[in-house]
Amino acid sequence: MRGGRWGVAVVALVGVLQLSLPAGAFGQTVEGRITEEGTGRPVVGADVRLLDEGRETTTRVLSDVAGRYTVEVEEPGHYYLIVDMIGYQRLETPLLDLQRETTLRASFELPTDAIELEGLRVE
Repeated sequence: MRGGRWGVAVVALVGVLQLSLPAGAFGQTVEGRITEEGTGRPVVGADVRLLDEGRETTTRVLSDVAGRYTVEVEEPGHYYLIVDMIGYQRLETPLLDLQRETTLRASFELPTDAIELEGLRVE
C-alpha cells in the first residue's frame, strides 16, 4: 500500500480485529469470520493469506458463503494474516506468534473502499 493509505489500514485494523484463544483449543489453525463494516454482512470470497516473517505466502484460502475461513498452519512460528477483497480496504494483523496446539480466532470487519475503474462506462 502507498504511504498514506497504510496508516489508515493499520488504524482501522485495531478496532475491527478480534483475537481470542479458546480454552482447550487444539490443532494449529487460524479461523474466523469476515464481515462488512457497518452492515455485518458476510464477505464471500475474501482472499485470506498467511505470510511468514519474510512476508512469503505460506497458505491461502477464501472465505465461504457465511464469511468464515480456516487456515491450517504448517509449522509453529511468527506469521502475518492478510485479508483482501476488491471493494474493501486490505487489512493485516501485526506479527502473530502461532504455536502448536493452538487455535487462534481472528474475525475482521472490512471497511468498504471505492475503486476507480478508468474507461468503464455503465449504462
